[in-house]
Amino acid sequence: ALPEDERQKRGLKPLEILVISPSQPINDIARHYVDRLPLPLRRALGGGSTEDTSASLASYLLFDPDFCKALIRLGYEDAKAHAKMLDNFITCNEDSV
Repeated sequence: ALPEDERQKRGLKPLEILVISPSQPINDIARHYVDRLPLPLRRALGGGSTEDTSASLASYLLFDPDFCKALIRLGYEDAKAHAKMLDNFITCNEDSV
């Protein structure tokens, strides 16, 4: 971290960040859709097992429309659950621009 005087001299301001993690593990969602992958790919993932590593890898490979909808729905619901925090974050950062 830069010392305060150096930061001011360069005209730098602190950058506020907000991190919201999914309320549900993506692996859990991916497990429901692994069986939709082509058989050779399921075999490469460990026979379509429900192991975390298989589901984790599969989550990178799954572009199944229903899987994508489930992820979007999760993001939407998580954003709704954190609406006040998001609003405060955006409002506070607008004031500093």
